[in-house]
Amino acid sequence: MKRGTNDTSAIRQAIAILRNDQALIVFPEGARGDGVSIGEINKGVALLARQTEAFIVPAAIFGTHIMLPKGATRVKRHQITVIFGEPFRISDLELTAQGEKVKISAKDFAEELERRLLSLSAEIGLPLRPSLETKTTEN
Repeated sequence: MKRGTNDTSAIRQAIAILRNDQALIVFPEGARGDGVSIGEINKGVALLARQTEAFIVPAAIFGTHIMLPKGATRVKRHQITVIFGEPFRISDLELTAQGEKVKISAKDFAEELERRLLSLSAEIGLPLRPSLETKTTEN
């Protein structure tokens, strides 16, 4: 599979794993971060969440940008910290205060997941900037 392309067999396999009540780790940014800003959340994560109703456990991994910076050829020794957020389902985001269900878009789901990841990073003392897409839509 090439980065940035659709791989339907991988998506089908991921859906099968989640529907079989197994855990699946997905890196929603698709690449290691730079420690400064969060990368754009892949909207395919919303597809998996919607198709399976699996719990999403946001997790932020810190220190990899120092351990193996982009373009580096050697790994440096450095502490890695992982922090987990509260599990949620996409259906949790689709309930209004009145208990009515409204379907949210993949973009809205990605923005909510990004918001939760940014909150986790701030909690551990690494206040990341939002992704470029989020910044351009806010202006």
